[in-house]
Order: sequence, then C-alpha cells, then structure tokens
Amino acid sequence: MPDANGAVLLVVIGTLACLLKIRSNLHSYADPTRSLVNPQLLRAADVAADAAASSQAAPPNVVFIQHESLSGSIMLNTEKGKANTPFFHERMANDPDFYAFEHHRTGSGHALDAMPSLMTGCLPYIKKGMKYSHANGKAIGYEFAEKGYATASFSSRILDEDITEGKFGVLHDLLAGGMDRVEDASVNPNLEIDINDQGTSDGQMLPLFEEWLEEFDRLKEEEGSPSKPFYAQFYNFNNHYPYLDDHSDFSRLHGDNYITSMKDTDRFLEDLFEFLSSTGRLENTIIVGSSDHGEDPFKKPLARTKVLTSHILHSVGYVYYPRHLMTHEGMEERLRRNTQMMTHTLDIFPTLLSIVHGGNVATDGEYHDHPMSDPNTAADEGCIAGIDLAAVDIPEDRVTIAMNLVSGVSRSLTLWAISTKDFTLYHRTGRTEVYPLQQGRDNDYVLEFGSCTKDVMKLCMTDLSEEKEEYFRRAITSLRSYGSSFVGESVKTSKIVRFFVNILGGESAMEQTADAMAAEYLGSKESRVAFIEGESAMEQTADAMADEHPAAMESRVALIGGESAME
Repeated sequence: MPDANGAVLLVVIGTLACLLKIRSNLHSYADPTRSLVNPQLLRAADVAADAAASSQAAPPNVVFIQHESLSGSIMLNTEKGKANTPFFHERMANDPDFYAFEHHRTGSGHALDAMPSLMTGCLPYIKKGMKYSHANGKAIGYEFAEKGYATASFSSRILDEDITEGKFGVLHDLLAGGMDRVEDASVNPNLEIDINDQGTSDGQMLPLFEEWLEEFDRLKEEEGSPSKPFYAQFYNFNNHYPYLDDHSDFSRLHGDNYITSMKDTDRFLEDLFEFLSSTGRLENTIIVGSSDHGEDPFKKPLARTKVLTSHILHSVGYVYYPRHLMTHEGMEERLRRNTQMMTHTLDIFPTLLSIVHGGNVATDGEYHDHPMSDPNTAADEGCIAGIDLAAVDIPEDRVTIAMNLVSGVSRSLTLWAISTKDFTLYHRTGRTEVYPLQQGRDNDYVLEFGSCTKDVMKLCMTDLSEEKEEYFRRAITSLRSYGSSFVGESVKTSKIVRFFVNILGGESAMEQTADAMAAEYLGSKESRVAFIEGESAMEQTADAMADEHPAAMESRVALIGGESAME
C-alpha cells in the first residue's frame, strides 16, 4: 500500500487530471451540468484504493453464451417476452450476483459484422479493421487457452460447409479456435437437425457440457491439477429464423415461433444454472451472455439483414458474477449501475479479457498489450472497441456506433447508425425499399427505444426533425469530447462520423452547438474566463509538485498506466 503522503499525492494527481480534462468532458446532450468519467482515471483510483487486492486461490471458471438474434427489447419490454422468460426475469429481479444490461446495443444486424465484433472486440470502421476481425487467433477463446484454461465449444448451429469454408467461413475460427473440444451436429451423430433448419435445440448441448466436465474432473485428478479452471462457450442458435421450426413460409406466425424460442432460451439458462449449482461449480463460475444482435420477426422475417430497427439494435446482455470472485471494491456497484447505462456488444470482449487476466487489469501488462484493451490502439487496427463493464463507469450520455462494413459490401447496402440510450440516428442506402418497415432507398430516420418497443407492431421510427438534429449534434459533440476514453481519436474524424455531421448541418452547425453547450455548462463569459485562469494555475501547481516529488510522481504515474494514460 502507498504511504499516507503517497496516497494524498495520488488523490491530488487524480484531481488535477480531472480538472485538466474537464473541458473535453463537459459536453452532454442530455444534461450540460454533468461531466463524464474517464475510465483510465477510474482504474487509477481503483489501484490507489486496492493496490493490495487479494489474489484468488484459483481462477474462476467462465461460461460465455452467444445468443444468435435474441432481441433485448422484445425479451425485456414486451409482455410476451417477459412471460416466456420467467427464469431470466426472476434472476434479474432477485439475484444480487446477476446483472442484466437493459440498454444493450449491437454494431450490426448481420452475423458477418456482429459475431466477429462480439468475439474479437473489434467493429471495423475501415477496411483494416476487417482484416483484424477476420484473422484467425483473435477470438476470446484463444485468450483463455493461453492462460491454461481447459476449453470447449458447444454450437447448436451445425458447423457445416457454410461455416467452415462458405459464406460464413469467418465464423468458424470464432466458434472453434483455441478449443480443446468442439461439439456440434457435424461431429456428433447423436445430435439431430430436427428443430431449427440449421441446427439442434440449444438444450441438447447441456448433456454434452456435463459429459465434458465429468471428463475434465477426471483428467484434473490424473494430472494432479485441482485448481485448473474451465472455459466453455455456447453458440445458441434457436432464436435464429425460423425460430425452432422448419417451415419455409414467411407468415406472421414466425413472430409467435420467435417468442416460443425465447422460452427455450430461458429453459436452457435455468438448466445451466441448476446443473452448475447442483455440482458445486456455480459459486466459482462467472457466466457472461450476449446476443450478437436483435431481431424484428413480427414485421418481416430476417429484416435485420436489410434494415435496422429498435428491436434489431437492442441486444441482450448479462453477467452472473459472484461477489466473492470480484477482485476489488466497487465492482459490484459499478456493474449494477452499468445495467442502467447504454452498453454495447463490444463491451463483452474487454470484460472477458479482464476476467481472464484476474480482474486487476490496471497493472496487468499483458492486458494492456492487447490492442482491444484501449480505444486508441484499437483504432490503429481499424477497429472500434468497447470497455470493461466491471472497471468503467459508463456515462449517461455515451454514444455508440453501428455499421455494416463487412456485410454491406457485396449487397451495396449501407446501414449506419449512432445511438444514445434513448434514440438512434440511422441512415439506410439500399437498392430497394423495404415496405413492411416503411424504409426507403436513401433515407435518414430516428429510432426510439424504451416504452415504444412494448408494442412489437409499432415502428418506433420517425423522420429526422430539427429538434432531433440538435439532439444528435450534442450527441456527436459528446462522442468527440470523450478523449481516449471510449473511442479512438481517428474514429472521431472517421467517414461515418463525418457523414452524420454533414446530415446534421456540417461543422459550422456543430461548432455553434458546442459553443452553446459550453455556455450552458460554464455560465457567463466572466465565469468561463475565471475557469480558464484557474486551469492555468492548476497546471503551474502540477509542475511544481512534479519538481518537488519527482521520484514519487514517476512511480505513481507508472502505477496507473504511464504517461499515455495520464494524458
């Protein structure tokens, strides 16, 4: 632990850094009086408070579930969704170790974009990012394998030629790479493709999981390694069209089939928790789940491949994280708070990456060496990345991006969006109109979330109004003002951001909005001048402190991530 003077110095450093960054953190489209939290400073505060955090006797087991096409808005907001997922909602309401992220967003409605971003932590915003997210060896399973975990993958979607070498060939390494064992209908003759036209029931994977764990326990005894943990991933496919059915007609009945598939998902989760609990494993297991994207089955089957809607962008995300496995104070409160903030499927990868590195990522060199651990290094790879949900306080005015850079190329289809917790500004360019969704060939729309999505037949979509133009100018101002906290610097000037800036009136309109927000935050011109003078004085004080305590300053800067993190 730092001595008393060192602790005081750390507090002062953190205060100075916050004050010196406040001009870049003062923009909020919802409330101009609220500043943002810098994740790097937050991690520094955690290190100062928990420098002597206790290490676990054995690493936790980890289960990661990828839910194909599971819509968060239908599951969480509609009466049918709630009625058919009672176990999930009971855990959500009553289990203090269960965290359901109620405003979870995706980067695309197409698996070719969404699954790689979920599994590698990279949503490409330029072609370089496509190369990164499609390269073998980038999936999260490799990270657990390298740390000595026993690994297994269970896919209810058959890993056939479409997955191994065809149109969806990029998915194979995500689902099978780094795995000691892979189970699907292509390698297990006991699994019949009789429920979903491309796979088996998700529930058929659980007996295979149980069998693998029995074998895993036996091998641990033989090897004399009782503390070896396991990592298991499930690719659950039953929420994919045709939703536990083999019919080929495109009738509205498929919406009802989709609700039925949610019941199967809920039963899978209940059986998984029951098995882990009955075998004594649940207390040492972290479970992370996320859909790759949502779905809008009541209006048009597979609509997500042609359009974006609120039901498609709203994914399901959750974490079961036993409190005694948490490595430092504040994780429980942070996770609980973040359930009410806007999260993203991109956040799942760094959250898992943190877990595999023991949770103490602020001082973990291997964690920080990973390009997806920092927004700027991710941007250098052509990627938009997420944040560790257990280590970062997400601000109310977070802004996220969706774009179909991979899936749109061959179809001349552009589905781009920037989202806040309540609304999305969305642009669609396509060869044809999509009549059931009332979307044209080259149009801008505003999508609405929340209570609007309780009715599955409502479009929850309007044209872009002047009021919403100002709203989204403030959102983009917030996106640009986050520093290196949430998106890399090059993302702020990327093609997609410039595109939406032009839709909203160009840079001159953005400057007027930024000036108005600064005035709202700082008040009169005199107070702004006083603020600037105060900042200058703080800089002089910081320089003086560095001169007085060079060794202490250098060691503490190193402790919290080095000069780049301080900047």
